[in-house]
Amino acid sequence: MRKYIFTIAFLLIFAISLIAWSSVSLAADEVTINTDITIRMDDGTTFTVLNSAIADQIVVNPTTVVFTLSTNSTIKIKSTARSIFTGASVNTDCDGSPDFSLVTLTGPATQTDITVTPSGTCPSWGSTGGGSGSTPAPSTTITTPSTTTGQVIATATGGGETTLSTDENTYAKVEVPASAISASTEMNIYYRAKAGIVSTRPVPSGKSVVGSYIYEFTAVAGGQSVTTFSDNLTLTFAYTDSQISVLKEATLKVYYWNGIEWIGLSSTVNTVNNTITALTHHFTYFSIFGEQEGEEATTTMATPEDYGLTEGDLIRAEGDFDIFIVNQFGYKRLFLNPTIFKMYGHLGGWEDVKTVSPATRDAFITSSYYKYVNDEKVYSMEVTGEDTGTLHWLNVSGSDFISQGGSFNSVFIINENELNWYTLGADKTSL
Repeated sequence: MRKYIFTIAFLLIFAISLIAWSSVSLAADEVTINTDITIRMDDGTTFTVLNSAIADQIVVNPTTVVFTLSTNSTIKIKSTARSIFTGASVNTDCDGSPDFSLVTLTGPATQTDITVTPSGTCPSWGSTGGGSGSTPAPSTTITTPSTTTGQVIATATGGGETTLSTDENTYAKVEVPASAISASTEMNIYYRAKAGIVSTRPVPSGKSVVGSYIYEFTAVAGGQSVTTFSDNLTLTFAYTDSQISVLKEATLKVYYWNGIEWIGLSSTVNTVNNTITALTHHFTYFSIFGEQEGEEATTTMATPEDYGLTEGDLIRAEGDFDIFIVNQFGYKRLFLNPTIFKMYGHLGGWEDVKTVSPATRDAFITSSYYKYVNDEKVYSMEVTGEDTGTLHWLNVSGSDFISQGGSFNSVFIINENELNWYTLGADKTSL
């Protein structure tokens, strides 16, 4: 077998690639190769020794390459064919890139010969594990905790769900996606006698509670109460035919208590299974309300459904950059600037804003009444500049608020970040 011997200096000057030689020997005393060297084996396998390699000697044989390494020696081998290399102290990284495999050799304290042998190819990208390139990654099964006790520990990887049944042959259920929480969270459902709840939380005029119970949903994470979530949760409630015998089934809707009044959620009624479903990103009291037969809705306000929208949709008019969110009662609120808009990531991003006609935008009344979710105070937001505003606490009673032309349906819930963003102005004693 002929051998071709080239000095390192020759390689540095001419940037020679080692291709198609039966055997090549390169010897030096810890010299640095500052150019990529491509090596082809007799079976056609090619790979590259990357520049900045340091070795005492490299010997290319028909089916192997022997690297003589010592202290400070470093060799990196790259294979665009994603070849697997074997040998003592040789580990192939198949997971670093879909375009190549990589081997890194580091010299020991004493001079050592390390033989590297191409041996097969890496599995398809993403299916390997470890770093040897030959062991499939262990499969990971994500489970969603599910209970029928009204209590579940939802996880940040699998979410969770729980169902609570009542003695009226009904139930309430919550489904929590993993995207809604960032840590394990205890979810609880309780059913409360409606008499004790509505005595301090009056039911809207013309509405009736379905069944004998109102449901309280709570959550705890890290010993702290959780009331709002990063994504929507799905609530499902069951009802019986006898419970709605004097109600119009088409008027059934899930309502929640916002601290001031009951607010309706966009709801889906399944009249075959007698269930009603709604989405929410916060916890409080929830119930099903309906209207009695023969009664007509008293409101003439626009509803999102009138315009092909749903409650909570983000809208902007054609040719206008102002973004609003609409509620079920015909009101909309303005996001004063992009900073505030980004505080509500669970609503979606810019791509989720629906472009509507100016007439559709104007069909909803713009409200400037805001309430922080964990506070009873209602604020009036005063626009003080193009992107600035001031909050004024409405220091009036609920009855005065109504008598002066206010509507609790026009009060929008804001989060703590937005509350703290505004400048607080002087209190107002009238609308």
